[in-house]
Amino acid sequence: MKQRGFWLVLIAANLVILFVALPTAWSSPTRQSAATPTSTATVFAEALNPNANIRNQPNINGERIASIQPGESYPVRGYYFEWLLIEFPTSPNGYAWVHQSVVALTGDRTGLPQIDPAALPSTRPSTNTPIENAAAITTTPTTEQPIVTLTPTATIPGLDFTTLQREILTYLASRGIVYNGPNSVVSIYVQDLETGAAMGIQENVLQNAVSTAKIGVIANYFRYVYQPPNQDMEFRLAATVICSSNANANVLMESTDPADPLSGIRRTSDTFCRSGASNTLVDRHFWIGDAGDGAVPSDYYASVGATPCLADAASPVDTSVSAVIDPQLHTTAADMGHFLSQLYECSEFGAGLAQIFPDEITQTECQWMINLLLGTNFNHMMELGVPEGVRVAHKVGYGAEAAGDAGIVFSPGGDYILTVYIWDDRLDQFDSYALARWMAIGEISRLVYNFFNPDAPLATIRIPPNSAGGSACVLPNDRDVIDLNDLSIGRFDAQGNPLSTACYDWPNCRAFEGWTQ
Repeated sequence: MKQRGFWLVLIAANLVILFVALPTAWSSPTRQSAATPTSTATVFAEALNPNANIRNQPNINGERIASIQPGESYPVRGYYFEWLLIEFPTSPNGYAWVHQSVVALTGDRTGLPQIDPAALPSTRPSTNTPIENAAAITTTPTTEQPIVTLTPTATIPGLDFTTLQREILTYLASRGIVYNGPNSVVSIYVQDLETGAAMGIQENVLQNAVSTAKIGVIANYFRYVYQPPNQDMEFRLAATVICSSNANANVLMESTDPADPLSGIRRTSDTFCRSGASNTLVDRHFWIGDAGDGAVPSDYYASVGATPCLADAASPVDTSVSAVIDPQLHTTAADMGHFLSQLYECSEFGAGLAQIFPDEITQTECQWMINLLLGTNFNHMMELGVPEGVRVAHKVGYGAEAAGDAGIVFSPGGDYILTVYIWDDRLDQFDSYALARWMAIGEISRLVYNFFNPDAPLATIRIPPNSAGGSACVLPNDRDVIDLNDLSIGRFDAQGNPLSTACYDWPNCRAFEGWTQ
């Protein structure tokens, strides 16, 4: 029998902070000697050399607070990528950041929590009441972020969706993450891929589709182009998904109707509608530069007249909260989850999209689409929440005030889908705040993975190799070697590193010196 599967879709808007519970209660920050620590901390940092700088933010541009010296030991409270948060009593909030390369650690750092810099208070917490966990130094949940009780859409023996819902909502609230406020929205959808049972949290709230809409772009291409793709089009398919190329996504849409390129965009929206994604709309080109700038026509992003889907009484738009969405490119967590379900059923059994679009989309083409999504090697967001080696077929997307991830996880305990969308009015630039929201997607991914793999849970999310974002994409230098049946050809060696003949960070094709860059 096919393994039990599951889908999750999360949409978040205006997340406030990402935080992991601290291991023990702590009192006011106190400077300690190396020999006789009195803090409740179990890990301490000591400078390797004189005058090691400590800063107010975990980056070299952060304001220098002071310097620490060898022989002085400071309690470590957590980490953010390569930076450690230490207690430092003379700083305004009692904490400071130090780079791990300039200190030696005493104690076991494996239990240190991940800290969101945006979560730290600007002033020292009161010493009258002990701080028991990270939630106490994050933004305190308000009436904008209640812990609500949700009713699962289905009950399956052995699966308690209520427990998963509670864990996710507790995680969001404990970190001060506003999932249903005026400045941020979080939506989640979960579906078991064997039984079809589903769970959602604000799964029908409209969200920015960003680049996750490219899942529909490649499906639409296979729907309308009957001939197998030539090497050039195979490369464009790979660039669209693996490297999230907007220009190639536009070419794929337009190629479905050479006589009327704009019709190809309308057809993409119709493919979503016909598949049951009734709240999804694609009504413009993907962004390739400012309109009217250079070769970009002034009307390039104008509406192409795509017809919104007919309303589906089974999936009405949830208007109880509102994200600020792109009126021409949006979706819902439930929609993208449902679309991925149809893709999965087509790939595995020749059903799903192959039944919806008979003689247009084949099982082989669905398998190629899954392979394209498996070719993503982003090393962030959803991928961080599963153990290494677990296959994740997904598409990430991010832009102004939005971040998302949508995909299928092929886990030992069953195949499931997770889609995450975050709208947050503070996600207007690529900074530590935005990266913290990406890490939140990873943590939710971990909770879902553990739900389906309780006998072998992932204790903590994996740390991304690139502290500044996702990993650079890799494509073959030679377009003729692209193979939709095996997308590792021309890209990776047996250890998973880029081949010397591959293009690392396409289209820049720079030298590979590790995934940290």
